[in-house]
Amino acid sequence: MFGGTDRPGQYVVLIKWYPGYMSAPHAYVTDRLCFVLSGTWWVNSGENFEPDATVPVRAGGFVRRVAHTPHYDGVKKDDKEPAVIGIFGEAPINVTWLDPIKPLVRTGIGVRCSGFGGTAGLTSAAPLCCGAVSRYEALRQLYPTYLYRLRQSRIVLL
Repeated sequence: MFGGTDRPGQYVVLIKWYPGYMSAPHAYVTDRLCFVLSGTWWVNSGENFEPDATVPVRAGGFVRRVAHTPHYDGVKKDDKEPAVIGIFGEAPINVTWLDPIKPLVRTGIGVRCSGFGGTAGLTSAAPLCCGAVSRYEALRQLYPTYLYRLRQSRIVLL
């Protein structure tokens, strides 16, 4: 929507998480301010992926993601609607996946996320399954307006 997570300066992005899909634990080098615009977003901090330990943040709620703090989030499969999250911050974010050997999106709860980018509007991503697509392709589908690359067992934002 504004700026970009890959170049210095402020940015604003919208992310839409569908029911049954969550990110793997990851961290950023800068703080992020996240507002839930619709639906319920399930969040937790920590290095271990434990979706049952996530807590709900409903529409109108706010989450501050502190730099270098491992976390994961998404929407539980029993939820009836997606969650739309507005994210504001200072870039570049330089995302680090805590266990890049494991899938960046987790099975058992599914994997599907759409990003809103520029004037392109909603971009639907095909469902991802662990091992069915490369990590690059998973990130490209999760954040279609950004390009990522895998370097030395770590995902780096270009």
